[in-house]
Amino acid sequence: MDKETPKTSKHLRKALDAIRQRTFQEEVQPISFLENLVNAIRPKKIIHFETAVTQFDCLLAELESDSNLLSRFQEIIDEVFKNTNIEEILTFSGIIEEAGFFSEVRKRIENKMLPPLKKEGSFFSIIDTLFRKSNDYQWVNEIPHAAWEKLFNCLNFKPDIKNEKFRKEIFLSLELIGAQLTALSISKSIRRSFDSMDELAPFREQARIIQIIILTDGQCEECENLKDELLKELYKCEQIIVKIRALNDTNGTSIRQTHTLMQLSQYINRIHLILSFLGSDQHIDYNRLVSYMKLLIENENTKNHLGRYLNQSLSFVAYRIAEHGRNTGEHYITNNRQEYNSMFRSASKGGIIVSFVVLIKCLLHAVKFAPFWQGFAYSLNYAVGFVTIHATGSTLATKQPAMTASAIASIIDRKDRHIDMAKLSILIAKVVRSQTISFIGNLLLVFPLTLLIALFFDKVLDAPLANHHFAQQMLDDQNPIKSLCLLYACFTGFFLFISGLISGYFDNFVLYSKMPQRLQEHHFLKRIFSKKKLEKISGYFNKNMGAIMGNVSLGFFLGMASFVGYIFGLPFDIRHITISTGYYAIGLYTLFPDLALSDVILTGIGVILIGLLNFLVSFSLSFMVALSSRKIQFKKYRSLGIYLFSLFKKYPKDFFFPPKKPRLVEDFIPKKEKENKS
Repeated sequence: MDKETPKTSKHLRKALDAIRQRTFQEEVQPISFLENLVNAIRPKKIIHFETAVTQFDCLLAELESDSNLLSRFQEIIDEVFKNTNIEEILTFSGIIEEAGFFSEVRKRIENKMLPPLKKEGSFFSIIDTLFRKSNDYQWVNEIPHAAWEKLFNCLNFKPDIKNEKFRKEIFLSLELIGAQLTALSISKSIRRSFDSMDELAPFREQARIIQIIILTDGQCEECENLKDELLKELYKCEQIIVKIRALNDTNGTSIRQTHTLMQLSQYINRIHLILSFLGSDQHIDYNRLVSYMKLLIENENTKNHLGRYLNQSLSFVAYRIAEHGRNTGEHYITNNRQEYNSMFRSASKGGIIVSFVVLIKCLLHAVKFAPFWQGFAYSLNYAVGFVTIHATGSTLATKQPAMTASAIASIIDRKDRHIDMAKLSILIAKVVRSQTISFIGNLLLVFPLTLLIALFFDKVLDAPLANHHFAQQMLDDQNPIKSLCLLYACFTGFFLFISGLISGYFDNFVLYSKMPQRLQEHHFLKRIFSKKKLEKISGYFNKNMGAIMGNVSLGFFLGMASFVGYIFGLPFDIRHITISTGYYAIGLYTLFPDLALSDVILTGIGVILIGLLNFLVSFSLSFMVALSSRKIQFKKYRSLGIYLFSLFKKYPKDFFFPPKKPRLVEDFIPKKEKENKS
């Protein structure tokens, strides 16, 4: 059966009839006709965008079949353009105006609270009138590109470059954008990536060519050659932006630099659009025009959306932070028995250090500090312990999830966006067994060593670490029935995630600020240390600054959490798996044999759940940031689950022990089945 012709809605038919009957003598503004037309196409609910597509097709069919309607519609469009200033919208719409990140954030917040006044005759006010709803851009984008191009073709839409008003506005926009492009290229955040200003010459050259085009009024015989030269210079500018972003791997980046690079790209794209209006053959690139129109509507709908801007601006910085996690996270993924055993030994050393962190915290608890200073003392204890774990090359199991999540995301980050789910499932199995052996290494040492320490203080020093009341509190705090320990475990997972971001931020900061080189040139340090010693110190900072700051911040997050909860009267605290295990051991020793078996079992389950939630929250948040920073939408959860189940079904030990030889996809997915699924 042939596909049925879509029916024109009564609202669309009414709007079209009004256009058919329009005469220039009427006082009704042309924008009112267009507003009624958009209202008729707009779906009642945004999820029903297919309604908009259907009604847009009806509009095209009506225009093609009714010459009177088409003529009236063209008159309306021409009148709108004649009475509207397009310079402002070409120069500013969709381009970040403010000089810096925080200025732009402030402007968006101010405009959200108190919208700015609209200039009369501005194209901005027309867009705001026609597409007044904040989600209009969604259904506009769903209408196919080809349909919009067909509409422009049907209307024979060709801005008249010979019209003095239009030409003046076009040239003014071109001049302003070219000047802005040059000015931004000499900003400090851009210049720092190059040794010589000559490397940024294309940004100055494009402005010079634009001035020649404007001075000749775009009418000289060589104007087309000038346009070709301008396009070549713009391409060079784009390559410079690509080079700067590539240099971020070694030089780091900043929010300001990211902000400036976004502006540069936006200005270059806008010059390309304006040049399409200056063709001698008056051939308009409708594809580029439609893209700009959709972008224009989206920008106006979302111009004050703070979250959208933050996502765009922070994406490159987040990518650098996530890359830190990837580079560090690969160290935490074991591939063979040797690495697996090494991970166990490293985690065991971490468990020994944590045991003494628990000991010192018990001693600090016995000292009656004021609430703030007690939290501060706990924080220092945690921070020193975590930094010691890093300095000795030991492993803390809860630090792994934030790192391994970024490592997994880097596997997904492919230019062709094709993700091999079977290989990804093998990687996840490696992560699971690495995380498991790390937890085991930590806990196998924390539990017995803390018991021995408690025994030593009780029997040898005759100074028990905990009295009956404190010991009972220790156990109750890890009991999911008697406390909010599972909620606090989630808070801890969040802090673990944040500390991972802080580590990445400071690693990026060290690169971007060139700290190692600046330390080597520090006059005071050069007088104290030899050149070789200073190089060693700067190299240590370069390699370890991020990890140290991340561990210190984690220590203060965990140490001050209970104080924050106390002063605000909120249920806010932390539960960290290794600390909880140490408390569990001390509580059992102190209260044995008077402790009920149910309390022993429930508290033990609580400790295990605390570790699980520490891992899940930290991993999930880190994984989402890593994907978001790479602009990846990971939707193939079902197929990944199938592959993971196949691997676990055939080789369950792979999730706990490394196989004797590297696992291949063919080992658990038959070749024919893999071909069918791919």
